This record gives sequence, C-alpha cells and structure tokens, in this order.
Amino acid sequence: MSQKPKSIHITDTGSMEEARNHKDSDEELFEINSAGELYDLLDRFLNYEITIDFLDFHVHGCPGTVSFPRGSLEISGLKRFRNRNFPKLFVPKAEIKFFSCAAGKGSKGERFLAEVASVFLRLNGGTVQGSDTSLRYHVYQAYFHTNGPPTNPGNWITAEIAPRSTVAKLRNNKWLDLDRIRTSIRVLTGIVQDLQSKLPAPRSYAPVEANSNMPFDQMVHDAYVKQQEANTANEARLWSLYQKLNGQLKKATEFVQAGRPSLDDLNNALDQVSNVTQKLVKENYSVYLLSQVTYEDDKIILDQED
Repeated sequence: MSQKPKSIHITDTGSMEEARNHKDSDEELFEINSAGELYDLLDRFLNYEITIDFLDFHVHGCPGTVSFPRGSLEISGLKRFRNRNFPKLFVPKAEIKFFSCAAGKGSKGERFLAEVASVFLRLNGGTVQGSDTSLRYHVYQAYFHTNGPPTNPGNWITAEIAPRSTVAKLRNNKWLDLDRIRTSIRVLTGIVQDLQSKLPAPRSYAPVEANSNMPFDQMVHDAYVKQQEANTANEARLWSLYQKLNGQLKKATEFVQAGRPSLDDLNNALDQVSNVTQKLVKENYSVYLLSQVTYEDDKIILDQED
C-alpha cells in the first residue's frame, strides 16, 4: 500500500523552534542548513519511496537565491539536483513555495523559479512560487495562519510546468516577458532611429587659411577650427553609438523572433535591451525614456506596455 503524499516544510536552525510550535500534526518539518543537506534529505525520501505534494522553504533569500546558514542555493547549484531522479518524489500538481525574501524578484528570480520547476516537477507537473518582495512579517504567519494573512506579500511569481515537460511557463512575471521585451525593442528602435536621423553624415573639414599678419583673424580662425573639430569628434562619437545600439537591438530581435523563445533567449534579449537603455539614459538623450524605466541590480527595462 502506497504512502500518502507528504507536506514538507524546510527551515533552518534559527527558526526551528518557532516552526515546531506552529506546525500542524500531519505536516513534517525538517531542519536544513545547507544545499547539501537538502540534497541528502531528498535522496533519503527517494530511498524510502516517499512522495511529496507540497514543499515549502522558510529560510532567508534574495533574488534568485535561497540562503541557508552554511551556503545558498541558486541556479548554478541546481545542476547537481537535476542529475538525480528527484522528480519521482513529486505527485501530479505538486507545489513548491519559497517564503524567502525576494526569491522571485527580477530576471534572476524568475529564472530561478522556472529552473526549480524544471528540475523537480518535470515528470508530473506542478507549480513553483516565490515573492518579489522582502517579506516583512514572520514567515510562519504566511503558512500557519497564526496571525492572519501576511501584511506585505508583494507579487507572487509562479512557474508552472506541464507533465513530462522541461520548460516552465511564468505567470505574474515582469522581466522575462516576451511581449514586454518586444515592446521595449520597438520603442528603443524608434528612439535610436530618431538619434540617427538627427545626425549629419560623417564629415571632415578642410583647413581654413588665416592671415598670420592679422592677430584677430588668426584668433577667429583658431576658434572656428576648434569648434569644427569638436563638432566632428562628437558627431563621430554619436555615429559610433548609433551603430552599436542598432546592432544590439538587432541581436535582441533575433533572440525573440522564434514563436516560443526559451528563457535563455529572453534573458539574452533582455541583456541587449538593458544595455541599449542604459546607454541612452547615460546620454540623457530622452527625457521620456528616463520616466519609463525600471531598474534591477544589473538590468533596466521600459515600463511601457502596448
């Protein structure tokens, strides 16, 4: 006779006592202080043929990362978990949830949630959730309902994966969003083309002779030459900038041309969009642009929607 699927709660040493006081009798709580300990725990579950319908993490976090006292788990660390048959643990429509500050924030967080879904839920399907906000309330209130609903849950990003699939779909996400990236490319292309249309063709100026016997004429001549040289250098710099930005936007377009680009493609396109936007903001080229962007740690994107 098969065992009933379990609800598993992961916490660390610092929160263990409080967790014990709040958990229900049919819920199982485990103290985990490193990614290695998590791997060993799941490995024991496999050996004992335990199945899971709900797994949550009550540990610290930051974008794309859950933090244990002795190390953290992020996208690169999930490779080790992929090589084990952990998807057998999770029943159909299983849920994984991170009550960890900002684990789902930004492009890093969105990729992390999607990767967790692919690593653990690719056999039977299910969902992974994480917040884009620092959870400013005691994490156990969120699940054990001791003091009502959380006061500042933020936006919960969901990665949903179908049975026997390797790619998760994101919901409520802001960064790795195909429509938003395509809109950003379109708007930025218009701004860059406007920059190009205002530039004269690259040019050079022939020297202008001055009568060396007339100091005033020489002074005027020198000032004129310096101004033209400055104009030429600035125009050359802007032409170079235009060509670079135009090239980056073409690369971004190539990444999202496919009907269903991968998360890696979306992330690569977002990198290009971010680079173009940062350069235009640095140039202070468009006041409109400055009011329409959102910043992440290392990325920037337009807020505008179609």
